[in-house]
Amino acid sequence: MLITSEAGIRLQDFSAVTSSVYSNHYGLNFTINFIRQNFMEIIGFNGGVDLLATILTGIAEHVSTRDQAEELRNFIEENQANLGTAVGASQQALGTVEANLAWLDQNGEEISNWLSVSLPSTTPAPPLTTPHDGAGSFSASVFAITVSLILTCVRFV
Repeated sequence: MLITSEAGIRLQDFSAVTSSVYSNHYGLNFTINFIRQNFMEIIGFNGGVDLLATILTGIAEHVSTRDQAEELRNFIEENQANLGTAVGASQQALGTVEANLAWLDQNGEEISNWLSVSLPSTTPAPPLTTPHDGAGSFSASVFAITVSLILTCVRFV
């Protein structure tokens, strides 16, 4: 598995890569799935519970849909017993998600309308050439390649 102390990846490198991936819409979904599938390895990693708390907090700041919120909520509920000291951070993350979504529900349409009027497009939008899932697949590929490169470099150092 990629997430072990023996793999040679530094905690801050794993955290930085994960943060880069969840910082966009498609990468966020990928990161939630990655955490779900690799939960035990993450908490077994040196500083894993603290790392998980940091990741959950970061994810919460980027959640922008009810589906993403539900995925995060389900993950936290399913793993509540194993979260250890990250329980507080996970509950705080859920609170952040709900507050952000409530704000978006209240203000999103008005802001979108204002932007449409205030910043009119000067050129027509280009035709969509990438399927909807293409960006998500691309993000997943970039994440996997980045982690593989880090691990390969660390093994030879």
